[in-house]
Amino acid sequence: MSKGIDYLVEAIPEIVKENSDGVLIFNLIPAKRDREMKERILGYSCASRHSEERGKALAEPNDEESRYTNISIETDNTSTSKIINTRDSSLPLRSALNDDTSRVIIFNGREKEQLRELIATADVVIAPSLAEGFGSVHSETCAMGKTLITTQVAAIPEVVSGNVKFVQPCSSEAIVQGIREVRKGKSVRIAKKEFDRDESVKKVEELYK
Repeated sequence: MSKGIDYLVEAIPEIVKENSDGVLIFNLIPAKRDREMKERILGYSCASRHSEERGKALAEPNDEESRYTNISIETDNTSTSKIINTRDSSLPLRSALNDDTSRVIIFNGREKEQLRELIATADVVIAPSLAEGFGSVHSETCAMGKTLITTQVAAIPEVVSGNVKFVQPCSSEAIVQGIREVRKGKSVRIAKKEFDRDESVKKVEELYK
């Protein structure tokens, strides 16, 4: 799990406050920090909560028939959070979202083949990476014609195209500002990139001569 998500989580209060008509969706892949991140996300997204509710929110469904878990948490501004268990691929994404009033939704590891469906529901994808080998989420977002907010680190500038807003890494404030600018139509239009396999192989071979 990229540490870039820490800064996105820190930005939740401002994002929710400034985007009253939006829903913030997280897809957390199974990792050492996924439980920690769920706790932090729920903590930032809720103005107040009780320990009993918090424990319920972090628990995985015990009933095998349970496809997702609704999490209702008391807040000062009626915002709620929800964790959805999507390891059951038979749960249609839209049915999980359409009847929901949550401002922040956490998916428990959406499978790769379902990732396109999740991206398709979004207006903007935020991937504030601090390091990337290639950036599959970034490239998939661009291929689907979605606006991407990301950082200029590692290989990301090499693979992204379309509507992209680059923000400073390691900064929750930069993420919030990036969203503001995207809402105003201020993003960079990057031409589509073509990567020829044979040409790429030749370039790598040249490096080792």
